Amino acid sequence: MKLKHFLWRCLQNGLPANEAIYKRIGKGSNLCCGEDTETIEHIFFFCPKAQVVWRIALVRWKGITELQYNMWRWWDAVTQSAMKEQGMDRIKLKVNMLWQIWTARNKMTFQTENVDAKLIVDKAQQEWIEYEAENETDTRTNASSEVDRQIQQGWEPPKEGVIKINTDATISAKMVTTSLGIIARN
Repeated sequence: MKLKHFLWRCLQNGLPANEAIYKRIGKGSNLCCGEDTETIEHIFFFCPKAQVVWRIALVRWKGITELQYNMWRWWDAVTQSAMKEQGMDRIKLKVNMLWQIWTARNKMTFQTENVDAKLIVDKAQQEWIEYEAENETDTRTNASSEVDRQIQQGWEPPKEGVIKINTDATISAKMVTTSLGIIARN
């Protein structure tokens, strides 16, 4: 959830990059590293540290580097790859990379702590691996507890004089359809 919120803030230009702060309150510097204006795109793609991070990272896609000047266009191109082989894994890792770059930027800005690019990549990969491992454990645990609950619960016919109503619904965002099922039994 933290990464989803972070990504949403990136796409809404809601991160407190120097340029945004300077435009809002007119104080401080709008520069990053004393070189270029610190926009969100600069932080993640054009800052010398970010460029080193992306060079040593294992996630690359041809054709999206020219879209890095606009976060929305870049993100749209990234999400288009979801259907490709290991697309979702690569997207999750890229979001982790963005988060680690942001975290390293904040350490430099507020604690004057320079984080090595290799450490940024390693941390992003490690957090992604831990997240995936935890999700596998949760999925197995939830699946087995659901089966146990169904076995224990079972279906019982309604008592004499009672009508039992069961309902279920589904929504398909892909097909833009909804379905509803209702069963009444005596």
